[in-house]
Formats: sequence, C-alpha cells, structure tokens
Amino acid sequence: MPLDPSLTNKPMTSKIVIDATRQWPEEGGPEHYQSLNRAMLEELAPDSFNEVEANWKKWVGNWRPPGR
Repeated sequence: MPLDPSLTNKPMTSKIVIDATRQWPEEGGPEHYQSLNRAMLEELAPDSFNEVEANWKKWVGNWRPPGR
C-alpha cells in the first residue's frame, strides 16, 4: 500500500521525513543542549526585540506572523 498517493514513479518519491525530536541522555542524547537562538539573543542583544518591533512596518510592511 503506497503511503504517498502523489507517486508517479513507484516506489520513488521526493518526500522525506525529518525526526527533529531531542533525545534524553538515557536514550543516547547529550547531557546538555546548546542554548536556543532566542535565549542567546535575549542575553547578548536584549534590545534587538524592541528594535525589530519599532522598525517592523518599515522593514516588512503590514505583514504579521500568524497569531500576532
């Protein structure tokens, strides 16, 4: 049973699955993960978020991310 109904050349497809979950250390993952980009920005460039908000309309226009 094919999982991808858009296949034209079975069983070849260009779709992939990416597992982006983080493993616990007991599952073979690292003991500590690096800081997330946002956490690093908040620590190293705390004014950057206010600057983006202040200049958003000039840089991006009226577009807003979904949910904002």
